[in-house]
Amino acid sequence: MALSACGGGSGSETGSATAAGEASTSAAETKPKTPREAQAATTSAHPIPDTPKPPKVSVPAGPPPTHVVVNDLRRGHGPAVTKHSWIGIHFVGVDYETGKPFEVRWDQEAPSLREVAYAFKRNGWERGLVGMRLGGRRELIIPADSYKGGRAVVYVVDLVDVQNTAFTG
Repeated sequence: MALSACGGGSGSETGSATAAGEASTSAAETKPKTPREAQAATTSAHPIPDTPKPPKVSVPAGPPPTHVVVNDLRRGHGPAVTKHSWIGIHFVGVDYETGKPFEVRWDQEAPSLREVAYAFKRNGWERGLVGMRLGGRRELIIPADSYKGGRAVVYVVDLVDVQNTAFTG
């Protein structure tokens, strides 16, 4: 599948204005037609830490929080997640009450891309993922009333891909 390049210069698109004196070659952008094309085009541009094994997730002492708690365990670099980003993640989820894992998605070589606004809206993740940077590791503590399963949970999430590109198809 071929990618087409958008010519720069009109400045009529939202967010496409450039500072005076900026090189004209930076205005040209390639817009992928699918999330997969975006993933293939940019994953290697921002190398991420190699974490082949899932981390151990610890549940904090005391009762679960009444709001989503976000803790950066490792700060990332590169692009930050927005509400409309497409992201690839590895994660481990444990039940807050029992401390037992109920969901582990760590062994995927290329995790599927999901749009934050739609894939994570109902389970408290959206608030915890926005602002996270590529290569980061974040702990999300989600109370029962914000999680789709109706129970308090703790997730540790590694962000292995982020796409903030508008798709054309």
